[in-house]
Formats: sequence, C-alpha cells, structure tokens
Amino acid sequence: MMRRTVLILQARIKSKRLPGKVLKELLPGRSLLSLTLERLRSVRAADEIVVAIPEGD
Repeated sequence: MMRRTVLILQARIKSKRLPGKVLKELLPGRSLLSLTLERLRSVRAADEIVVAIPEGD
C-alpha cells in the first residue's frame, strides 16, 4: 500500500481577532492565502493540498 501525504491548510474567514485575515492583501495582489498555498505547492513530498474552511465561514 502506497502512502499519500496530504497537507491541510485551515483558512478561517471569520476569525475573531482579524476577520478575513486569510484574504487580506499582504503584497500587491497577493493574499495571505495565495502566498501560503504557493509555499505549500513547493513541498515535494505532498501529494495533495486541502484548504479547510469551517462551515458558515
């Protein structure tokens, strides 16, 4: 049986201290979410990336 490596990124839109933090623009045209996904895509051992957004967010 071949093992798979799955990266799970929790992306809460309705955070309490800074709502919408993952969508905020950190660099021109680049959100925290897009920058984090870019970094995760560079992980060679990863077979899959899942973005987990809680229900109601």
